Amino acid sequence: MRRLLMGATAVSALAMSLSSGQAVASGFQLKEQGAAAQGRATAGSTASAEDLSTIFFNPAGMTNLSGNGLELNANYIVPSAKFKNGNSTTYGGGASTGGDGGDAGGGALVPSIYGMYSISNDLKLGIGINAPYGLTTEYDDGWKGRYHAIKSELKTMNIQPSIAYRVSPLISVGGGLNFQRAEAELTNAVDHGRIRRSLGISTAVAGGEDGITKLEGDDWGMGFTAGMTIQPREDTRVGISYKSKVEHTLDGDITQTNVPNYAVASLAAAFRNTGATADLTTPDVLSFGVHHEISPRWAVMADAAWTNWSVFDELRVKRKDGLADSVKDESWEDTWFLALGTEYKATDKLTLNFGVAYDQSPVSDSHRTARIPDSDRTWVSAGLGYQFTDTLRLNTAYTHIWVANANINDTTSALASPLNNTTDTLNGSYESSIDIFTVGVTATF
Repeated sequence: MRRLLMGATAVSALAMSLSSGQAVASGFQLKEQGAAAQGRATAGSTASAEDLSTIFFNPAGMTNLSGNGLELNANYIVPSAKFKNGNSTTYGGGASTGGDGGDAGGGALVPSIYGMYSISNDLKLGIGINAPYGLTTEYDDGWKGRYHAIKSELKTMNIQPSIAYRVSPLISVGGGLNFQRAEAELTNAVDHGRIRRSLGISTAVAGGEDGITKLEGDDWGMGFTAGMTIQPREDTRVGISYKSKVEHTLDGDITQTNVPNYAVASLAAAFRNTGATADLTTPDVLSFGVHHEISPRWAVMADAAWTNWSVFDELRVKRKDGLADSVKDESWEDTWFLALGTEYKATDKLTLNFGVAYDQSPVSDSHRTARIPDSDRTWVSAGLGYQFTDTLRLNTAYTHIWVANANINDTTSALASPLNNTTDTLNGSYESSIDIFTVGVTATF
């Protein structure tokens, strides 16, 4: 088992470091961490403790499982995010040039892996490796909002060693440490043509001399997870779990391309390559869940999760060359995620799942940006599980997420130039949706 876990961990870590996707939950959260739970729109994931994904959702749930096990999940996320222009204007008040950016979404594979070792019926050790946060939006070059964003990508990998103990037939407790790696890349265009025209040294058309600014950085951070399950009756289980925030200081570089030779010293300094840092905090999450068996074949479950998104109040980039910070006001708000699901055991081997969920967005209309054009979401999920043998189970799920149409009216100042008193405004709306295809395999031994 140790060799199997080590090999699977190495493969999963590599895959996780390469994977990212448009966030499936609000903000840049990725909730799809277990195939069985995904079939119920994650309803009951804090209390159900039916497979090894409980290591992520609530480690106390491991005491509900027997023996040793390994679980592999893969989610293929297919998001769509299309901007429709309203009255976007470029620096100086003229109409923005370029297209609407195409589809800013794109397919991505997001895996997860869990392993558990039973020291006894009451004491369990587990490990989970997954990607709890992630985001990718990427627009066509030359689109109307290119001075706001072209590519925005966040990738995370979280390693969570965990332990669970059954205190009594009524209560189990569990906890774990989160070792989290984050990598980010942000790009946008710079209107060098306009800056040059303002200095009387260029007559190029708008957008004809755009440059590109890229920020890249990465960091490791640490947090913790704690949970409890309460079983007041044989057919009813209640769960509560808490995930702490994880603070990152992304350390990397700002690189500039297609920069003209500026005689003005302040401009030449502003557009040189330099080291940079940016603070990123992934939020606290407090979850409550209940799982109730109506009959030997039917069960219902529900979850409610509060996310402390207000920790993301600004995006501040600190240059290492001593020039002024670049600051974008985000002012996100705390959110609730509510899910309701059911499970039906059609046969001794076949289980059917269904769930719905409502996911509140942390982004208000006044603070929506092209990097994360987030809005409220409604989930519908369906899935099935099949027990091939006593030790091998397959789960599959499909989820469709409707994202509410979102208006945007965001402004950005002319970067580091004498033109900082003028702005570029991206005005319009977004139509978005997400499809998720999930498969998971659980082996016990």
